[in-house]
Amino acid sequence: MEINMDIYQKVVEYVDQSFGKKSEHFERTVYWLLQLKPDADVYFQIAAYAHDIQRAFVFKETLEMVEKSDSGFKDPEFLKSHQEDGAERMYDFLVKNGCDESNAKRVYHLISKHE
Repeated sequence: MEINMDIYQKVVEYVDQSFGKKSEHFERTVYWLLQLKPDADVYFQIAAYAHDIQRAFVFKETLEMVEKSDSGFKDPEFLKSHQEDGAERMYDFLVKNGCDESNAKRVYHLISKHE
């Protein structure tokens, strides 16, 4: 399998721009992924870096759902939405940036189940 670090760099730039800053949380997530799985390929690393991308695009309705819940950001309905919305966003980004569909689907699956 060809390793495409260019797509990884595009993802890092997209995530950082979406949040308006570099995130130590995302860098640490990739660091620990590589500590636990040194052979993790670039798509696994992309999923690790971008796993919380949905939080950069939290909409008013999402915040209202979280505020109404006794569980807050641990609310199962919110977590499901958080995972699926983030997975869709990254899938779309990857495909638009030349990633093959099978690897984009892998990233989708990893992000959609990260909680």
